[in-house]
Amino acid sequence: MQLIPRDKIDIDKWNACVRADAEASPYMYSFYLDAVCANWSAIIFDDYDSFMPVCWNKKWGIKYAYQPPFLQRMELVGDKHNKHLQREVYRCINRSFFYVDIKTQFYGDHNTVRNNHILSMNKPYEQLSKAYSSQTKRNLKKGEIEVKLIDEMELVLKMYLENTVPKIENWKSVFNEKQRNALIALKASGLLKMYGAYQGGEIIASNAIINDPRRIILLMSSSTDKGREMGGFSYIVDSIIRENAHSHVLLDFEGSQIPGIAKFNEGFGAVAEEYFHWKWVNGFWR
Repeated sequence: MQLIPRDKIDIDKWNACVRADAEASPYMYSFYLDAVCANWSAIIFDDYDSFMPVCWNKKWGIKYAYQPPFLQRMELVGDKHNKHLQREVYRCINRSFFYVDIKTQFYGDHNTVRNNHILSMNKPYEQLSKAYSSQTKRNLKKGEIEVKLIDEMELVLKMYLENTVPKIENWKSVFNEKQRNALIALKASGLLKMYGAYQGGEIIASNAIINDPRRIILLMSSSTDKGREMGGFSYIVDSIIRENAHSHVLLDFEGSQIPGIAKFNEGFGAVAEEYFHWKWVNGFWR
């Protein structure tokens, strides 16, 4: 088992498998990986029956696997619950990179557990909203907030740069390009939706989502000071739930390990979904 470089991958077969897998994340589409990864290769089983991508780079001649921004985790697409395939993926990554710092949906040695939050929206809105916490219900009564779709990508990027980036540790300027690339790729594929929460014509919160028919991912959220005070982002999440209630779509909140954000997510009835952070340095050079 070895890593197959990006230029040797049959992209048509790859994306067909992602589309056919009912549990596959839209992160795994080749166009999204191309947008956010400097380089990526993949471990592929049989004739693209199952596979997992790995983003990598080189520094001082050392090849390392890493998790790029705007891609929460790597996933084994296809037979994702097959323990034998999971072990093969682990072994291949372990022997291919000197340094490994990635996240994935299955357990491996040298890992820590992380929490995502998801909400199944397979009930009527009335039932889903009854499960909101008392705090969430109060947030949705704070003011006259209008939620509407945004067409202007630059507005969403500006909101994120001004209101979210200052709160992110170790943000690098190159991430701005990756963020833009991600939105462009999603828009070209028809998987991008952007929401804004407005009060009196002023935008106070925004969110760009991956609008996949299996899993809606809250990808890039921002709130101004006024938006945080007025609960603007709560109105956006409530609107998404209202729009997709009584469907088979999962709402993916993307985390979080931060207690306050986890409490916010759980306030909409979201439940924890574990994934794993693999991190180690090998004792040999590759």
